Amino acid sequence: MTPFLQFRLWAREAPAGERMVAVCLAVVVATIASWSLVSVNPSHHTTQTLVTAPPASPASPATAPNGSAGRPSGTHRGPAGNPTPGATASVAAGPSSTPGTRHGSRPAIGHGSTPSATAPATPDCGPSGSTDQGVTADAIQVDVDVANLAGAAGNGLVGLPDPKVEKAMFGAAIDWVNNHGGVRCRQLVAKYYTANPLSQPSLEALCLDMVADKPFALLDEGLASPVGSPTPRDCPPSHQLPEFGSLSLSQREVEQYSPYLFAYNETSEQVVHDSILAAHEIGWFKGAKKVGLIEQDCIPDLNSIALSDLARIGYPNSEVTTFDFGCPNDIPSPLSVENAVLRFKSAGVTNVLDDGGVYENYFSNDAYNQHYRPKYMVGDQGSIALWDNRAFGPNPENFEGALAITATQYGAENTAGATFNALTHDCDLAMKAKGLLGATDSPDGFAGVACTLVHQFVLAADNAPALVRADLAAGLAAVGHADMPFPAGPANYERSHGQYGGGYWRPDVWHTSCACFEVQSVRFRLSFS
Repeated sequence: MTPFLQFRLWAREAPAGERMVAVCLAVVVATIASWSLVSVNPSHHTTQTLVTAPPASPASPATAPNGSAGRPSGTHRGPAGNPTPGATASVAAGPSSTPGTRHGSRPAIGHGSTPSATAPATPDCGPSGSTDQGVTADAIQVDVDVANLAGAAGNGLVGLPDPKVEKAMFGAAIDWVNNHGGVRCRQLVAKYYTANPLSQPSLEALCLDMVADKPFALLDEGLASPVGSPTPRDCPPSHQLPEFGSLSLSQREVEQYSPYLFAYNETSEQVVHDSILAAHEIGWFKGAKKVGLIEQDCIPDLNSIALSDLARIGYPNSEVTTFDFGCPNDIPSPLSVENAVLRFKSAGVTNVLDDGGVYENYFSNDAYNQHYRPKYMVGDQGSIALWDNRAFGPNPENFEGALAITATQYGAENTAGATFNALTHDCDLAMKAKGLLGATDSPDGFAGVACTLVHQFVLAADNAPALVRADLAAGLAAVGHADMPFPAGPANYERSHGQYGGGYWRPDVWHTSCACFEVQSVRFRLSFS
């Protein structure tokens, strides 16, 4: 998650009393919004030249040290539109072999250097005038939705930025693009909406409002609803409105809404598949006497994938103890959590994994109370971002040494000595120009989320065969491998036909000392087939 997964899972998992407080806040704060919301100085529009990392020697994506690979000849447009040839990073970057910019390029600006004497290529703007809805001769309209739970008070309750700050962060990323040439010789123009993730009917109405607005695309951080309910995030692509979001997609969604639904994360199915095979490769199962699988029914095929992979590595179904929480779309009852712990403890389970990534935190807290301490592993579908918040986290002591397999850069922000790639650095500069916190410093890494969604859209539009909605997936597919700003990990868009990122994984480990995940191994590795 991802960022904002914390908010969506909070809507599903938070104690009823806390959610009632939030609902009351929504009423109260609405009447005092004029003075309770935080100002972000929206009139500040300072233009700042963005800096990229100096070129590095090329390296194979499969063997590049520190999770970073040099790019081949050519350049790669970052969210600002400026190329980042051969950019590297030691913790947050991943394999990359991104092709040159399809529609022209601009010279990179190194640290303390002056622009290259080489004149930039004339961009291939494509046909002039309108090519699709939301496109004119000089502008591309995108809609942006952000979550708003009673403004600063409500969002702060779950650790998210004030809605005004959320909008300002998207605005900073979009200004960054426009200050560096825009997209296909056009400026991005954003129209903002706020969404209340606690109210599904309002989300559905909001979707229809945005569809009627006829933008070229939607950058979504407010529509996705809790797992298990009909998903409002599927509404825009069902109306052929391309939607770029941060949450993992299910394979069913990918197939049903192609080519209009996008995510920068890996699919839920691949996350589970990678997590089990990666944990086996790392040695997490070594010495396991019995395996316990926490199941869910919100995405039913995750259970069958997990059981199949466990059998593949030597744990047939007869040797796996399971507990299925169903799909309650709510916080699991204390009784069900207690029963899960009792079942695993009495069965002698030594290694516990959670194929939905949303129950081990509750399990761990109850296990601590029952003096039961197994080993834990989870495939990261937003768990790292969520559980790093102490209000939602596992028991810090009971969870010591827990393994998370992630396709994201989460964990690096907690890791001493971590460095980040050029795209993250540029995002920080774009935010700094507006007086905002950077990618790794902002709540839930939200500044990075904004940069990542804008960056993914720019890659798709710049490389699309034509500037039409139905071609955006083909544009991302043409990019192939790409580094992404924090918190997204490196992406192989070719394998996903341009609809989602991922294709790589690396391990994070939970440490009691910080009650957080830290990166265990810097290098991203290829996903399992």
